[in-house]
Amino acid sequence: MSTSIKHWIPNQHGAWAMLAVPFAAAVILRARVADVPAWTIPLAVLWLVGYLLFNAVLAWRKTAPARRQPLRSPLICYSLVCLVAGVAILMTGGLPLALWIVLFAPLVVAALVLAAHKRERSVLSGLTTVGAACLVFFVVRCGGWPLLAPGTDVWIGALLYGYFGGTVFHVKALIRGRRDAGSARAGLIWHGAWLVVALLLGSAGLASWWWTPFFALLIVRTAAMKHATNTGHVLRPALIGFTEVALSVVALVICMA
Repeated sequence: MSTSIKHWIPNQHGAWAMLAVPFAAAVILRARVADVPAWTIPLAVLWLVGYLLFNAVLAWRKTAPARRQPLRSPLICYSLVCLVAGVAILMTGGLPLALWIVLFAPLVVAALVLAAHKRERSVLSGLTTVGAACLVFFVVRCGGWPLLAPGTDVWIGALLYGYFGGTVFHVKALIRGRRDAGSARAGLIWHGAWLVVALLLGSAGLASWWWTPFFALLIVRTAAMKHATNTGHVLRPALIGFTEVALSVVALVICMA
């Protein structure tokens, strides 16, 4: 990716699945029981461009003032698109949709504060951004208030958070924390806890039984890939990323089960 393109598109390949899957799952589930509202289209634009704007703001914050000139155009362009999309959402969906800002704002502010303290790669920062990514599931599925989506769909949003939150621990254990045994242990504990949650939800009929073997597969994935790094094998980021993309597709299919 050239330097000029990097100013516009962040080099965070794993984030695209996290952005797309909760949104797509909510659209599919909503379409099963009702018409997909018109405001979903500008929301999709705001969701995508808002992510690009967020990364542009982080890049601006980390770049020396003398080198910020190439970042001005992305900041201005993304800001204008987000503004237009936001107005379109309110015009087609009404003011109740704006109430979701109450939940999104703390997550965005927390992520910006962590980035300001150079902790944008921390587990806490990752779980915060995953929280925002999965929160959009409830916005699309439910629309305005009430907060929780109808029926058992609320648990699908929660299980998606369990999966994508686990990727934060998983990737950290393989890349930045590959020499830290505790990072892999934390990921295994996280996935194990969500395996229990999936098992309980499946037993109660509140979620598909497929979530249970899925989280079991995630545990095997983390253990196997961490063992590979411990025994001297170098796992390229591309391999890690493609694995997560494949698992994200599986998660989306399970959402439709």
